[in-house]
Parts: sequence; C-alpha cells; structure tokens
Amino acid sequence: VNSVGQLGVTKSLALPKPHKIGSDSNWKEITTYASSSYGIKKDGTLWSWGDNKYGILGHGDTKKVSKPKMIQSKNNWDKIVVGGSSAVGIDKDGNFWGWGANKFKEISANKGRVVKSPTKLAGNYKNTVAVGDGFIIGIGKDTTLQYKGDPKNNSLSSESIDIQTSAD
Repeated sequence: VNSVGQLGVTKSLALPKPHKIGSDSNWKEITTYASSSYGIKKDGTLWSWGDNKYGILGHGDTKKVSKPKMIQSKNNWDKIVVGGSSAVGIDKDGNFWGWGANKFKEISANKGRVVKSPTKLAGNYKNTVAVGDGFIIGIGKDTTLQYKGDPKNNSLSSESIDIQTSAD
C-alpha cells in the first residue's frame, strides 16, 4: 500500500486509520484512480500525487510524487476526471484539458505521444466527461454523447454518437 505515494505521505505502508495529508484545510474536490490522486483546492488550484506513468499527474514529467504538488500555476480548475491512463481537468470557463497516455489520440493528434501536462482538448463538451483507457466520452453542448479515441477500431476522430434508448 502507498508504494508510489498515492496516499500523500512518504511512508510506504498500510495506513488503517485516517491520516492528515499536509496541513492544508481548503480542499474542494478529491479523486483517485489506480495509484494516482488528485485534488482541487477552494482557490481553484489543481494538485496531484502518486504514480506518474505516462505523465498522468500533469507535471510535465514522469516522476513519482509522494505528496500533493500543484499542476501548473492555473487557478481556475473546477473538476478533475481520471481513468485508464489519462486525466481531464475542466476549468471554470468550461474548457477541457487532457494529459496522459494519449493511446488513441484522445488528447492530442499525435498518436502515441504521451502528453505530460494539461493540453486544451478540442471538442464540444458541455460539463460532463468520463475517461476510459484510450478514450474520452462526454455530453456535448447539444446533449449528444461525444467521444474521442476508439480502442476498438482506431477510428480516432471526434464525432457524435446516436444513443438508442428504450423503455424496457
């Protein structure tokens, strides 16, 4: 447990009781995926720590981080979503920023190029996205589902999906 610092403390051991991470008391949102953790403070700054494979922590490198470290100097982050080997941050202006493995061009047009720091995403997302292993799916401003990346058939462009629903 805590082998890469994902708990925000430098000790590499099981922590069966809650332990305070640092002395800050102004956290607004927190999320974790696999061995990486992320938090947004009330001042709008975004922080991450833990395993940094594929640059998923967003610090511009692939070094493991054992305590919260701020991502860029931007201070208008609103949400953070993590999945697979990528992360997406949403700022208060509604812009979507991605970083991580970029396996199927879900973040950048350069397939296979790891994106180690937040890069503005093209797309027409509203305010909700989910991140999977090699893809991002979100609700568009027109309320359609939209995705980028496609691990199934390498159809790597952003497009809308018509969703069939039934009353069953």
